[in-house]
Amino acid sequence: MHGYFWRSRVFRTWLICYLIVLLLPLCFSAVTFQHSASILTEKLQASAFSAAQQLTDLADERMKTIFEISDAISISPTIRSLRRYTLPFTASKYYDIHQIGYTLESYIVHKPLIQQIYIHCPQLKCLVNFDHIYTKENQYDSIIEKNLHLSVENFHALTAAQHQYDLYVTEDGERLLLFKTISTSLEDNSPTLTLIMVLNQNTFASMLEDTAQTFQAQLEMQLPADCFLGTPVATPAFPVAVQNNTDLGAWKTEDAVICRVRANYFNATIQMKVPKDVLLTDLYNQSSLFLYMLIVTIIASLGVAYSLNRYNYRPVHQLHQTVAAAPVKHGSDEFQAMGHRFLEIQENCKRLAGEVDRLASQEKQRLISSILAGDLRYISPEKQKALLDSLHGSMFVALILEESDDQPHDSHELLQLLQTQYAKACTGRCQSVALYHGGMITILLSFAQDMDQYSAQLAARTISKQILCAENHLSDLTAYIGDGLLGLEGIHQSYLHAQVAREYTDFVYKNEKTIALYDHTMDSGQISWKEYDIVDAERQFTSRMVAGDYAAGNVLIHEIIAYYRSYDGLPMNVLRCHMFGVMNMMLNTLRSIEPDLNNIFCESGQPVDQLLSARTMQELADVIFNIIEELQRLQAERNDTMKSRLQKIEKYIAAQYFDPNLNVQQVADHFGISLPYLSREFKSAKGIGVLDYINQYRVNKAKEMIDQNNGATISEIAQRVGYSSSQTLIRIFKRYEGVTPGKYRTDDKKS
Repeated sequence: MHGYFWRSRVFRTWLICYLIVLLLPLCFSAVTFQHSASILTEKLQASAFSAAQQLTDLADERMKTIFEISDAISISPTIRSLRRYTLPFTASKYYDIHQIGYTLESYIVHKPLIQQIYIHCPQLKCLVNFDHIYTKENQYDSIIEKNLHLSVENFHALTAAQHQYDLYVTEDGERLLLFKTISTSLEDNSPTLTLIMVLNQNTFASMLEDTAQTFQAQLEMQLPADCFLGTPVATPAFPVAVQNNTDLGAWKTEDAVICRVRANYFNATIQMKVPKDVLLTDLYNQSSLFLYMLIVTIIASLGVAYSLNRYNYRPVHQLHQTVAAAPVKHGSDEFQAMGHRFLEIQENCKRLAGEVDRLASQEKQRLISSILAGDLRYISPEKQKALLDSLHGSMFVALILEESDDQPHDSHELLQLLQTQYAKACTGRCQSVALYHGGMITILLSFAQDMDQYSAQLAARTISKQILCAENHLSDLTAYIGDGLLGLEGIHQSYLHAQVAREYTDFVYKNEKTIALYDHTMDSGQISWKEYDIVDAERQFTSRMVAGDYAAGNVLIHEIIAYYRSYDGLPMNVLRCHMFGVMNMMLNTLRSIEPDLNNIFCESGQPVDQLLSARTMQELADVIFNIIEELQRLQAERNDTMKSRLQKIEKYIAAQYFDPNLNVQQVADHFGISLPYLSREFKSAKGIGVLDYINQYRVNKAKEMIDQNNGATISEIAQRVGYSSSQTLIRIFKRYEGVTPGKYRTDDKKS
């Protein structure tokens, strides 16, 4: 084999292909490297200048903010009023000046830019801060030296001059000061006030430091020589220097690239000096690495190529010995035999991988089916963890897909189709698993944990609608979607929710095929839509509420809200206006019945306004439910009071029944309640209205008088029981007793 190896086509082919694949890219890389070196150098230089320009723009913005604050202080009438005060200090004057100085605190709104603000008042010989007044007798000199880092002589020389946004660096280089003379009137000869702002040099230093670290550069802010009150000192905390030239732009030196940019809002120049070694380090490293890798690759690859060629030739040689007893001859047969063998191995691998995937899918479906049935406790923790990892999510939504009886599908083909469609639609959103459970197709969608349950349920609806509406042969399927829940335990609960959604779609979706979302109100167990449609339900709700049957109205409104929650495609503004009309009609009617209706909503605002401002279905439902609960609470509080009041009403009618003017309005006025409210509550308690009760009571009294057989005529009895004529008594008596008073008397005598 060794001798034949050097002469074999395998070796020659591998060697030629290797040299072509390896040497051509290396040659091309060597040519393009030189060309890219010059381009990279120019780009690095432009990048450095762009960084310096951006740094200067940032310094301009911050200094502009400082100047605007100084202008605001200078034109402040409160600050300028300091010119009116003169020595000596009095308690009242000291208090007034302190209050004026206190306003300076509101200007220190940019702590990163401004450390402190002082106003120098020469006529008072003091420095005014927002929290203190420093006088000759009280820390005046020490504050100048300690806080401003100035000698007293330099300070007085500076305050005696006129300033307009003048920047100064203190003798020790640790303070950057802004001096501005607050302008005075020429007419009143008012004393000059000087604004002194201690700038936060750390802010400017941090800008320089951040950029310097990026380029390993030397960065400094250059100011005119007259800005330095002492010998220029460049401290690490605040690198400043004297402007040594007026050249701007970017240029190269022997060992560095220098970029200088002038600021627009103040007299300063930002200079960045970047060593060439830093800019070109990557280029140098790449060139050295390229040469090193070229040599190492050529040497190492020759050895690797030899080993690989011998190894790759071995199965060819063995194949020749196995397949043919004839002597091995080099030619195309060795490649054909090797190709056939590779194809055979590849097919076997594919079949094995397919079988592994099929078994894994069956095991996953078996575990999910057990969880859907509520048998999670029988699954080992290891399998639970493995299943959760394979689902790539912990927020689950279960869907039940129900087929139409009119167009049955092949169950296996339908499951395969749905599995393919859901997997395609879920790409990039979630993961899907399709299986048969309980005789129906069940789809399980798993979402990332950071998705909330409502968003997961909405995403499941969107995916299902996309699939069922796009495929005509799937349009007869109805999807019932459960709530989104966390963890493997949530799979079983979401599946139960989907079953609940299926149970409640008989009425709502009997005329259309669509997608039903689970809603928590479905578990109330009180919804029944067999006797009336939604319009009848809303009318019955209003009637029950007006009749004072708030408990029944509460049940109805929950049913109505549940219907609209599950209605697909109803815009929120349409639903809000519709429910506003229903509730507004009910409340307007109740206002004529309930005496305290307006008062019970005073604390929570107008319920009608809350209905119109609701932004979501949940907010709208909460407002409606709160109104009903408040009415129920009010009714419960008045039940005991109304019982005693009804007893008094009965006694009042018993005492006044003979009065011809006795009517329902008179009873309501006597007890200080509205007529509708009296009628409703009386009928609710007694089963009859107030007028019926009065007439019934009078008829009973008339019967007692007839039974006494005292010879009174019908006309006399009518007057005694409160009727103005005998005809009225006869008509009402017959209505309640079925006979006239005369017939009743005749029958009574016979008995």
